Amino acid sequence: MSVLTEVFAQARAVLAVTKAADKATIKRAYRKKVIEHAPDQDPEGFQRVRAAYEVLSNPFPTAKERLFHQLPHVPPPQIPQPQPPVEAVVLALLRQVVGRLPAADLLGPLCTPKPRKPSSP
Repeated sequence: MSVLTEVFAQARAVLAVTKAADKATIKRAYRKKVIEHAPDQDPEGFQRVRAAYEVLSNPFPTAKERLFHQLPHVPPPQIPQPQPPVEAVVLALLRQVVGRLPAADLLGPLCTPKPRKPSSP
């Protein structure tokens, strides 16, 4: 038995109608059940009767909607994130370290002239 068939069977059981019931029979059964399960006296029963009538009076859109609400929620699959190449990670870390150093410390060794050895005659 498919889930959609089960939804229709439950709705027919709530309204106590047969599979061959026409719209007029379904409507009469609905009105009888609404009187039995008045909204102020039995709100849960009234909701069941109303839902069953919605399924049987307009079967396909409502039944499909109820079917989707009954299905368990399946989270979307996790898409793996691409990992950056090792060189990019090293370069990013180097930029962070260099960015924290004062410019004088970086340029100092590069800008100071090297002592020259005296040339021998």
